[in-house]
Amino acid sequence: MADFIPARDAELDAWLLNFKTLVAADPTAYGLITANATALNTAYANWHAAYVTASDPSTRTPVAVAEKNGEKLVAKALFREIAAYVRGNPTVPDANKLALGIRLVDPVPTPIPPPTTRPVVGLQFAGPLSQTLVWADETTPLKRAKPAGVAGVLLYKSVGTVAATDPAQATFDGLYTRTPQAITFEASQQGKVCTYFARWTNSKGEEGPWSTPLVVNVM
Repeated sequence: MADFIPARDAELDAWLLNFKTLVAADPTAYGLITANATALNTAYANWHAAYVTASDPSTRTPVAVAEKNGEKLVAKALFREIAAYVRGNPTVPDANKLALGIRLVDPVPTPIPPPTTRPVVGLQFAGPLSQTLVWADETTPLKRAKPAGVAGVLLYKSVGTVAATDPAQATFDGLYTRTPQAITFEASQQGKVCTYFARWTNSKGEEGPWSTPLVVNVM
């Protein structure tokens, strides 16, 4: 379950307060019992007291901050456990789950579309019979992150006396999920020209458009 509980203390305090207040008003509306509401109230009270103490400059000490952090862990663990139960309970109306600040389960997973953008392939380093490549998406050329839904890059290369002009002239080198990536060559390929072509692929094997070719001499 995605962690929808806020990380920042002020937002966390408001989220916990809303959650425990609604549950305390009517535990059965969320598939819970009075004992659950009591446990939530206690955890929130302990957290809130420690949070207030650690937030006040006049009482903020290393000990107070440590106590606040400890109560935060305890409260989040309990609230997350109960939230997971409520979230997975089909008898609890979605409106009640949303009121607690719980994200709903997506009954129909969002399909992963085929890639529509191209990787931009660049040379980071070239040495004897070795080249290190980097790549990024054409929409975010300064970031190495893959586009959403993309599993990796399919890299093809052609080594010959002249540069290749079409991906059909290249052979598959590998599926790579990280960049940079080192590519090595055989001694017989030294002094030749290597042309790289690349395209994104998703986890279903659906491929995107070809990149612009990168031509590099093999040292």
